[in-house]
Amino acid sequence: MLEFKDQDAAMDTIELLLKQKVDPSKIKVVFMKYTRSVNDEFDHVLRGMEYLKVPIELKASIEFTPVFDILTAHGVSLTTMLADKTNYKEKLLTFPKGDPERDKCIDMRIAQGSAEEVNEILQNVFDALFPSKKTASK
Repeated sequence: MLEFKDQDAAMDTIELLLKQKVDPSKIKVVFMKYTRSVNDEFDHVLRGMEYLKVPIELKASIEFTPVFDILTAHGVSLTTMLADKTNYKEKLLTFPKGDPERDKCIDMRIAQGSAEEVNEILQNVFDALFPSKKTASK
């Protein structure tokens, strides 16, 4: 959940962009790390965007997932994880309990198991923010 001060900072950024004459339709907001609902957890930002007439795209949201923290902690990109075919379940059995490498294998197994879903979510966010213009071809 975004802390209220983080929401204030987001609104300050939106207001700064508007003061610099950025077209409101060009301002894109991604709602991240919510656990209940975007409406519940981002009420302050949503009300501010509505007041400032900045378009809101609720589909541009990413529910809380530990995957980003795991990947960051281990210095691994999502692209790298998507291509990683390591059998981390098998690998973790080669390390004794309490070994940091075993813990890393557990983390990587979690990330590997969620990487495709997270990538799909990111693609959905991108598609929501930047819908392709479909042209009829004849």
